[in-house]
Amino acid sequence: MMKKSLLYVSLLLVIILTMTATTVFAAPETSLKPRKSPAPGGTEVTATEVTPGPRGNSEQHRNDQNGQSEMKSKANFRGVVVTSDATSLTLELKDGMQQVIAMDENTVIKYPTHFIPQATETAVATETAVATETATATVTATPSGPLAGLQVMVKAVGQEDGSYLALKIMVIPGKPVKQQHVGEVTVYTEGSSITIKARDGMEYTFEVKDTTKILPEGSMIQVGDTVTVIMPRVLNGQPMVAAGIVLHGMESSTESEPED
Repeated sequence: MMKKSLLYVSLLLVIILTMTATTVFAAPETSLKPRKSPAPGGTEVTATEVTPGPRGNSEQHRNDQNGQSEMKSKANFRGVVVTSDATSLTLELKDGMQQVIAMDENTVIKYPTHFIPQATETAVATETAVATETATATVTATPSGPLAGLQVMVKAVGQEDGSYLALKIMVIPGKPVKQQHVGEVTVYTEGSSITIKARDGMEYTFEVKDTTKILPEGSMIQVGDTVTVIMPRVLNGQPMVAAGIVLHGMESSTESEPED
């Protein structure tokens, strides 16, 4: 009788275990996922319940970019530089209006080939790199800035306050300067430079090279002499180099010499 009771109990346990196992395997997968209880005073959630934020290509981000590109509109200006310094330049445009354009350390200034910018009283690094020692000594300083008087093309970008910042400044070659200057010698350093006071009352300084010809040959130039300085064509702003110096008052004596 005892054996039968144990048998019945064993069968009952087997049936219960079988039913429990069947229920577990048949349950949906989501019911097995653990759920975290929020900490006291907090709202902790599981990683699967976090909603991702907007991506970089969202509509709002695109609108912000479009608005920024419109604000940073680019513009081109062409004109003659009235004044310039390290932070800005003022252009006189074709219609006579003036436009102020800011500059910073990233602004690029491009000169034509073989162009030497006018030296200022306090030379900056970019000018020192291209200006020779004689050029610095002979070119008149420009208080209005190294770009004053030059014709330029400026590529600029608009700013939030309506102003413009120069990205690139390209110097446009000007017309050739006058090829001959007649005047009275005020300063003369042999093999270095000559300064004359022209008929217009202005003083002009020219470099004197080894290749500079002095006519008539063998003439000695002195302060007070009247001369004509002949120079090659150069771009506006380049140092003026004398190709020849003709001393007045010597031509007649040379021509009156009897021929053999």
